[in-house]
Amino acid sequence: MALERGLLADRQRDLELTRQRFALALDRRPDLLAREFDVEQQRATLREAEGRVETAVMNLRVVIGDPALEALDVAESLPEPFDPASLNLASLVARARGESPAVRVQEEQVQMRRASLRAETARWWPRITASSSWGRSANEDGQTALFDLQPGRSVSGNASWGFSFTLPIFDNFRRSHNTASQRIELDNALESLRHQELQMELDVRTRFAALTTDWETLVLRERALELASQRLEIMREEYRLANVDIQPLRTAINEEARARRDAIDQRYAFALTLVSLYEAVGIVGEEAGIVTVPEQS
Repeated sequence: MALERGLLADRQRDLELTRQRFALALDRRPDLLAREFDVEQQRATLREAEGRVETAVMNLRVVIGDPALEALDVAESLPEPFDPASLNLASLVARARGESPAVRVQEEQVQMRRASLRAETARWWPRITASSSWGRSANEDGQTALFDLQPGRSVSGNASWGFSFTLPIFDNFRRSHNTASQRIELDNALESLRHQELQMELDVRTRFAALTTDWETLVLRERALELASQRLEIMREEYRLANVDIQPLRTAINEEARARRDAIDQRYAFALTLVSLYEAVGIVGEEAGIVTVPEQS
């Protein structure tokens, strides 16, 4: 919207220049009308931009759940574009693998399947069970002996030990079936993990490639804007010197305006693609400077 306001101010200055030239009989009435048309057309373009901003604010109000939100000021500018070649793609992929919730879920599934397979395999080993017991009893009667240390009392005890050996040979088919099933489940979990990692890596690499394309396009857009601006300045000077009429100048003005819009749009495209890449890696909050506090149970 700020761009369209700046273009409207430029159109109004051009209109004022044409009015001065018209007063000096250097321009004709159709030239003046063409300038007025350009101003009104730019006003309409500005109003369309304002409408898009109003719609964006309403959508933002719904997203953040603030019905009282009417307007806002964007204090921060767009992230400064940079050459994605400065990023380490391998590090981004590794970071995404560690941050991806989907990958973590699959890793937990693999751990569970491995534990189940170990438990099932352990059932194949022979089992040795040992047991022991001992007891003691005392009886009293009315008889005593001359040298009896405990007159009228008798004590007896017993102890036993036992061992058992179990060899799992009679349920071999069931155990083989269960073990094979657990191995298949583990293989499936490993394959799902591999697929998830490949999908995650493909996602990161695809977004990185899109960011590289946006950067290269932005470089071209800015170069085109630079050339269009230079041409416009030359055409304005030629127009002041009456070397060209208004039509070539209007063409140069429109081309420069289109180049400015394209450059701004491309900067936004680069920023959105960068956020998309950070989202795939799982570092949006970190790059935005948002400090997260772990939840306390």
